[in-house]
Amino acid sequence: MPHHIFDPVVDEKAKEEEAYRQIKIKMRAEQLLAESDLPASMKRHAIHYTDGRIRRMMREENETRAHLTDEHTFSPAIKDYIPDYSLLHKQQEAAILERQSAKPTTVVEPFNLRTEQLA
Repeated sequence: MPHHIFDPVVDEKAKEEEAYRQIKIKMRAEQLLAESDLPASMKRHAIHYTDGRIRRMMREENETRAHLTDEHTFSPAIKDYIPDYSLLHKQQEAAILERQSAKPTTVVEPFNLRTEQLA
């Protein structure tokens, strides 16, 4: 290996070039961001899409308005009895056994392969 590859000057120069490259990349990204524009459909409402304060204020206002109603129109249906689950289970088991017993069985028909006769 040549000795000039292990020289600290070469290492520092490579680090400087990498730092310069990163700075160029960052500057290019900032330039592209500054030149960018909203899509045409969003341009009409640009302030609502880009200004986070307005979006936050609108969201908070909607949240506060949602809880201002004094009367609620929804009332859940509450059952006044507790089902007898053991009775329901027994009924389901009886229905299953009835369905199983109602199935017709397969009638076996005799079958003769006749391989011995063919050979």
